[in-house]
Amino acid sequence: MSTMKRLIMAKYSIKKQLKQAKIFLKKAKEDQILVEEVINSERVSDEIIGYHCQQATEKLLKAVLTISEAKFRGTHNLTTLMDYAQDAGFPVPKELSILRMLTIYGTELRYDDVTIDKPFDRKNTLAQIKKLHTWAEELFEQKGSSFNDK
Repeated sequence: MSTMKRLIMAKYSIKKQLKQAKIFLKKAKEDQILVEEVINSERVSDEIIGYHCQQATEKLLKAVLTISEAKFRGTHNLTTLMDYAQDAGFPVPKELSILRMLTIYGTELRYDDVTIDKPFDRKNTLAQIKKLHTWAEELFEQKGSSFNDK
């Protein structure tokens, strides 16, 4: 394969990755907006809000993994996704690693009648997701600008 053809294919691949990452970021924002809308509602359970917080976090981590060009298996386990990000050279900021606890909202609490001992801090969790979103967006912008510089 010629050097020119490899460069064209690499640019196409990066463009495709950026497009997928942008979709993950958009879908995460939709979950985040939903949580913002119902965060103070007593009619919406912690499990439902936790589920959408987990979904936003999962999509943001998958955006980062896509941006980093990492290979990863589909999973809802946020610890596993954070480990993949670490291995790819994009460690999640330590103060955001608390979001790992949301995994249960996307798995067991989604389908089973399980109770949690600790109260769910809706506002703090949302604040952490917003920080994760900012971090993921910054990585996306860096990757996009480095792609456009080539």
